[in-house]
Amino acid sequence: MEVFDRKDRTKYIKPLLDVGYIEISNPENPTAANQKYIITAKGRLELERE
Repeated sequence: MEVFDRKDRTKYIKPLLDVGYIEISNPENPTAANQKYIITAKGRLELERE
């Protein structure tokens, strides 16, 4: 499993969250250590389009 640092989050994760391709598993606590990212239906459509 690859570990990302804070720069990776702002460069890769944040833009995907902003457009709605992924969502966080624990929105009440976005900085939780056990946070997971889930691909949304919109994200799946984009992947299938490629």
